[in-house]
Amino acid sequence: MFRVSLTNDDGEVFDTFDSHGLDLTDCLVLKDFVEEIHDAMARYIIYAKQYKAVNTGIREVCDLYDMSVISDIIEGDDSSEDHPKPITVYCIGYRGDRSVGMDEFQLTPWFNSMEGLNAFCLKHIDKFREVSDLSNPPDTHKWEI
Repeated sequence: MFRVSLTNDDGEVFDTFDSHGLDLTDCLVLKDFVEEIHDAMARYIIYAKQYKAVNTGIREVCDLYDMSVISDIIEGDDSSEDHPKPITVYCIGYRGDRSVGMDEFQLTPWFNSMEGLNAFCLKHIDKFREVSDLSNPPDTHKWEI
């Protein structure tokens, strides 16, 4: 029996295990597999942190009002083309479900990018915090974009 150490890209040991009857080849394959999983998890954690840092306004408004980002595809307005390209637009709200009598609700105006939506949320975050009552949501369509 022997001990196998698992290391990250910097050579730091993050885990060890005993062979428990596995031969050296099996242990090395297992070691490589576990290290790949560890690296993938580390990349995922970094991505998640970057996402959280990027969309702080959107996340806070969604949390305040228990809503989410909804997207839609609309026809582009490029008049120089015979067939304008469709574009994706984003807002905060919720989709309706007519079968249960729930209408769609749009809290924010539509934006051509998540960055634009996030900038709007950050610009008006104090207003969103003041009126975080779902029974009387603010009319954000009158707010400066």
